[in-house]
Amino acid sequence: MKNLILVEFGAPSDQNELREFLHNLHGRDPGIPELESASRKYVLSGGSPIRSKMQALRERLAGILDASVDYAFLYNKPYLADVVDASIRSGFKDIVILPLFTFYSRRTSMDIDKCANRDAKIKVVQAYKIPCLADVWGNRLKSDINGLRDFMVVFTAHSIPASESDQYAESFRALAKKISASAGCTNYITGFQNSRRGWLGPSIYDLQPGPARNIVVVPLSFLLTNMEILYDLDIEYSQHIKQTGHTYIRSGPPDEGYELPACLASVV
Repeated sequence: MKNLILVEFGAPSDQNELREFLHNLHGRDPGIPELESASRKYVLSGGSPIRSKMQALRERLAGILDASVDYAFLYNKPYLADVVDASIRSGFKDIVILPLFTFYSRRTSMDIDKCANRDAKIKVVQAYKIPCLADVWGNRLKSDINGLRDFMVVFTAHSIPASESDQYAESFRALAKKISASAGCTNYITGFQNSRRGWLGPSIYDLQPGPARNIVVVPLSFLLTNMEILYDLDIEYSQHIKQTGHTYIRSGPPDEGYELPACLASVV
């Protein structure tokens, strides 16, 4: 029998886990200002829904597939390496790791490959290579812009150091192009969140959406809503959009609705 393991970055279950998560994510112990900032964001965004969404997606996929389905995180419990080892101890010989990331990142791929190096038949299926994903996202966007006459779509992704980007920016813009084509939308621009000197740009704060009244923001870094989306976009960026006289509308990510599980199951 096959065992499917869904993978995400993870998120702290509560504020007490913030330090451990940030340490694992950045490879160093967070300073007091960084920890206080993360704690403030955690409270203002209402925490992260990623665990409940991963569980819901796991249950939906288990109902579609003739396979066991687990989930794991890279930077907090349950760790991917531990879940893979537990699967092998349970007797699974055919294991599929499905990272829920929408474009290539060298560091993420290396972290996952380390966990895939076990004494078992393990295959890694990259979500950004799944053809139906653009249509799932495109259907969501098409529904959200239906009836809007005066709008501009802003596709956004988390920025990373340019020296580590490899195919990241190219994959991001290629996915934005596919989603816009699927949704029948031609008026869009692309930008990065948290962009800084030496990182990928342009920043979404430097984008000029023009006279469009409605700004439809589509976060492409993740398939499931997380704290970054809830705070960085729904709180910080939405305030910026409103201050410039526009209306903020967020479209996506796909989340655990029927279309996403069906798309993922089609390649597993």
